[in-house]
Amino acid sequence: MKPHLFLVACLLQLCLHASAQPTANAIVALTASSSAQQVEVQIAMQDALMQVPVHFSIADPDRIVLDFPVSKAANNALRARDNFPTTAHHIVASYALAYADTRTRLILNLRRPAAYSVAIHGHNVVVRIDAAPPLQRHSDDRLSLNLRQANVRALLQMLADIAGVNMVIGDSVGGTVSLRLQDVSWQQALEIILQARALEMRHQEQVLWIAPRAELLSK
Repeated sequence: MKPHLFLVACLLQLCLHASAQPTANAIVALTASSSAQQVEVQIAMQDALMQVPVHFSIADPDRIVLDFPVSKAANNALRARDNFPTTAHHIVASYALAYADTRTRLILNLRRPAAYSVAIHGHNVVVRIDAAPPLQRHSDDRLSLNLRQANVRALLQMLADIAGVNMVIGDSVGGTVSLRLQDVSWQQALEIILQARALEMRHQEQVLWIAPRAELLSK
């Protein structure tokens, strides 16, 4: 290869390599505020992000996870966990940071499942976590539910306990469900959960049998 062509090829490779590197950004602070209904976690960035970072939640253990396009070296100052605001501890137990070459993962460890949202406000990434109690009992045997990715079997068992009914849950019943219900009867809550998971219910003497339709028909 001629010298000038070789130089051009090297320059092209250098430009491509540089464009593939993460931007020189950094998480510079992590703060939180809370009320009876909401916890707001603010992640201050050195430079404003152009889009909301990738995020998701998991259950058992309950966590909210955010992935930032920030390198490990930019976040050494936030390794300590003891600077996490205590005002959020009634819903957010702790946080952790995990590093890779091109990203930083922020893990918010929750005390229970909770709905959340993520938005960008200036240089801050704001995570709003619903802090309302997951279950509220009302005096007239009505209830409110606020759950995210709740285990369906555990939720059905909870409703059976609330109603004081006998319930048999089929072996194939599983998965999770997210719901927000205000001032409903336990029967309404049960019907909504069954519809959400394509389940059916059969009354037999003093027992409620819950399973997919095919499983109930086979019994």
